[in-house]
Amino acid sequence: MSDRPRGTVYVPRADSRLGIDRGSGIVSIGRLVQSGQATDRVLVDYEGNRYGAVNIVTYADRVAHAYDRQRQQYPTVARALVARESLIEIGWYEPDVGSVVVFPGGARDDLAEWLDAVGTEWMDEELSTSSPWRVRGR
Repeated sequence: MSDRPRGTVYVPRADSRLGIDRGSGIVSIGRLVQSGQATDRVLVDYEGNRYGAVNIVTYADRVAHAYDRQRQQYPTVARALVARESLIEIGWYEPDVGSVVVFPGGARDDLAEWLDAVGTEWMDEELSTSSPWRVRGR
């Protein structure tokens, strides 16, 4: 069993203005920030492959790079403390297998909308519509 925790995967709500490139992988490893009585902010790392790195091809690759950066606390400008209500939780990242698991139902639609600008390389038609989708990297 690994000591690497799962990462929570998000997409921004349509009305949020986070300044994150469309199609980016956005992830948090349980780094929630308390404010008053409730947890209302989430520390996220994100990766959009803005500069065309050859080792970042799929959506799962983008999530993996963001996850690794947050886990290692690597200095980056691709990190933000975000209001929790500006995000939609769509699934989780499994670091041991390098895949994103997307919740069934509306989460898939939210992800499809977020990825519209970068294509649909994340889809796997063989998976059920009622069980979680597994999105793998290369």
